[in-house]
Amino acid sequence: MAAPVDTPLDDLPLPDWRGWIDAARDGLEWVQLYVFVAPVAAQTVLALLLFGLATLIARRLRPIAQRWVVRLKTMRPLQRVVWTLTKELRLVIFLVLVTVAGRALTFYGPLDYARLLGILSSLLTAWVVIRVATSILQNRLARRTAALVVWSIAALDITNLYEPTVNVLDAVAVQVGSVRLSALLVVQGALWLAALLWGAALLVKVADRRMQAVADISPSIRVLIGKLLRFTLVGLAILLALNAIGVDMTALAVFGGGLGLGIGIGLQRVVANLVSGVVLLMDRSVKPGDVIEVEGTFGWVDAMQARFVSLITRDRKEILIPNEDFITNRVVNWSHSDDLVRLEVEFTVSYDADPHLVRELGVQAARKPPRVVEKPVPVCHLAEFGDNGLAFVLRFWVCDAPNGVVNVKGQVLLALWDLLKEHGIGIPYPHRDIKMREPVTVRMEPPPPPAEA
Repeated sequence: MAAPVDTPLDDLPLPDWRGWIDAARDGLEWVQLYVFVAPVAAQTVLALLLFGLATLIARRLRPIAQRWVVRLKTMRPLQRVVWTLTKELRLVIFLVLVTVAGRALTFYGPLDYARLLGILSSLLTAWVVIRVATSILQNRLARRTAALVVWSIAALDITNLYEPTVNVLDAVAVQVGSVRLSALLVVQGALWLAALLWGAALLVKVADRRMQAVADISPSIRVLIGKLLRFTLVGLAILLALNAIGVDMTALAVFGGGLGLGIGIGLQRVVANLVSGVVLLMDRSVKPGDVIEVEGTFGWVDAMQARFVSLITRDRKEILIPNEDFITNRVVNWSHSDDLVRLEVEFTVSYDADPHLVRELGVQAARKPPRVVEKPVPVCHLAEFGDNGLAFVLRFWVCDAPNGVVNVKGQVLLALWDLLKEHGIGIPYPHRDIKMREPVTVRMEPPPPPAEA
């Protein structure tokens, strides 16, 4: 290892701070010329006072405005616009006060004493108009994001900073092969992609509402069309966003090959679930509203997504089952092609009972619950001569299995219990006799005396 070389401190390279010092000096000069001056200071103080006054006025008027908005329930679009203005009531009042103050200073004072208020009035007007325009969006995050992005662009244009900001973002760039990737390109791509994805989601929602009104389309086909339309529009939105920022589409061929290899290696289960979901929608073996049983899980199909099926159990738990499980496992669909479901109740009576009478009583008990259908008629058969009594099986049919099967079985068992008890027929239970191979002497001993306190 080479020994360190001693270098005099005077010979060490020093950083060049002259560029930073000049930039800081220019910034201070701009602040002194345009900020720390009497007109700007006066308008700033006036704006702060007006903002405080607007806060006090809005605090008094907001409850009244909210009560008035509640009365507009029948006018949903107007109610949403007015509600947005109510939430921005402080800024609306501040806008009115700033506009009035700016106009007054323009007529009765120097022009420099109204320029800042004019810019502030334009910024507030742009924000209120944009907030009202974006109030049509249902999602709160999308509403806030869209308003902030559009207002930022408008603010840059109002303050004459749009072109300098674009130039700065375009200057911040890296060269990736033959492609120049700048910050401006990234921002434009993100804005294009967000707008196109929002438009695709809006079109899918409109198409879903239209298909809901068509009774001839089955639920499974409706879901299939919705998913295909969503995938197509999202893919088209991504391609249009890339094309809008000037990305060469031929470069996507290499990316597509790598993506296919990645899917084949690491996303096998995801692709299997996607394909299984399409198969389920096409063969209509499972559709929304069906009552199914998968691997011991019983419930109603609430929704069919691209990767899973949402199953609602009787205790209101939502279980997400992958689509692949419906293809590879055994699925019991209680309402696939026929609503009729046969249920069985097994019971045993003593050997003293008349089996013919027991069969009649069993049929009578099955006919008492209102959910049991009349045709096919209930039947009761003697199944076997059991160890403890005569074993019977009672079979009956219901047509509303989605409403539960255990409850109707319980009603039949209660009716059967009442009829058997009424006719003096007993239900046996196991008896056990214990026999000792050798004699056992049983000796009785008096209990021990109680302990003295």
